[in-house]
Amino acid sequence: MGIWYWTDKGCNLRVYGNVYKVPDIEQKKVDDLANVLIVTSVDRLSKSEQDQAGILTRSIFVVQQGEESVTKKMVDDVTVRPNASGGAVDAKGDAQRDAEEPDSGNARAYLVPPKDVTVISDIDDILWATKISGPKEDLLNTLAQPFTAWMNMPQIYANWSSSISNMHFHCLTTTPMQATRDYMDFIYRTYPLGSFDTRPLNFSDISATLKIRKFLLDKMFRTLPQRKFVLVVDTSNHDIMAA
Repeated sequence: MGIWYWTDKGCNLRVYGNVYKVPDIEQKKVDDLANVLIVTSVDRLSKSEQDQAGILTRSIFVVQQGEESVTKKMVDDVTVRPNASGGAVDAKGDAQRDAEEPDSGNARAYLVPPKDVTVISDIDDILWATKISGPKEDLLNTLAQPFTAWMNMPQIYANWSSSISNMHFHCLTTTPMQATRDYMDFIYRTYPLGSFDTRPLNFSDISATLKIRKFLLDKMFRTLPQRKFVLVVDTSNHDIMAA
């Protein structure tokens, strides 16, 4: 995940990621881990909820790999899907390739103009309906409930994208990086294309949410200092986004 942006010394790319392995564990162990996360029993969930919880639990409980050599290859050819919004245009160049080996991966980077408007959105109860009312409900709904758009937000964002030129959309979530592939798949199928910031690496306690949001917001403001920002947030969250 990355953002291309201009400076007085040229164009920079801000990008981050992590190297990990998915452990080969049986389903009962996955269910045990899910029970810890959602503070209830997987057996009490419906079949679709059990499947969703299993997918995201496997995504979160990966094994981080240290001291690994990582090779980066920049390919300037991304074909935007038909009827996609968000101001995205095709990049012409070499051929974009999907991950070719089990130990490889890829991501998109977005070239953001230095001026105009950036919309920074929270995701939970803004772009998709989690109906969070506390930490326990947060984890249960995030892990087990199917991704469902919040009311008519897709239409609202599509209207912004089509009516305002050079609008840049950016999602900011405290969901751990390991679980965001499923988030991104839903967001990119439902909302205008844009960039993403997530919680680095692993879970921390609830109080750390305030610090990570402030860190991510400050990073965006420093990255794009000449743009105007609109924050779209859930004001019931008692953190830096509401403040």
